[in-house]
Amino acid sequence: MSTIVNQKQIQDKSRTDDVNVIFNGDRVATVEVTSGKSGDTYRVQITKTGDRQGAICNCNWGLHRPHGENAQRSACHHVIAAYNAINEKPVYAWKTEADADRQKKAKLFIGDGTWITIG
Repeated sequence: MSTIVNQKQIQDKSRTDDVNVIFNGDRVATVEVTSGKSGDTYRVQITKTGDRQGAICNCNWGLHRPHGENAQRSACHHVIAAYNAINEKPVYAWKTEADADRQKKAKLFIGDGTWITIG
């Protein structure tokens, strides 16, 4: 399975996206993300299940993620943009858990070899 190896480029790209939070509840969030580069709009669905939040996106990368138990594990820039919006503060993407730990902030593994820290 492919993983993302350019987390900082994905993070930076997510900062150019336009985000519209449609719903942000206790268990799920639905976000529309318009790409800052292409202008195409994608839908991101975030499921909040304790420490195992996960997101799916209908972009090309997201559509090629595994189905079943791991289906909620996309880390495309649209997903990172959605996490920025629902947390109302920037999230930062990291390649390893050790990198995320060094930030001394709340961390979350979002799939595709990517960790985020919040704030």
